[in-house]
Amino acid sequence: MSDKFNAFNKAKEEIQNRPHVSTSLPQFKKKENKKQVTIMLEPNQKERGKELADMTGMSFSELIGYLIDNAK
Repeated sequence: MSDKFNAFNKAKEEIQNRPHVSTSLPQFKKKENKKQVTIMLEPNQKERGKELADMTGMSFSELIGYLIDNAK
């Protein structure tokens, strides 16, 4: 029985004497919120917008956002 008791005391000492390791939480990027907006376009403008989006490999809304962000 003393072997079990000694093993218990040894384990208890290991837990008490273990080094404290702290980790930092990862930094989270601020999530960008998107909101829905209605834009009134003529049918030919809508078609041309879809064509431009296909040519650039973007969605129509991504293309509009890109154009707004890069407007001078």
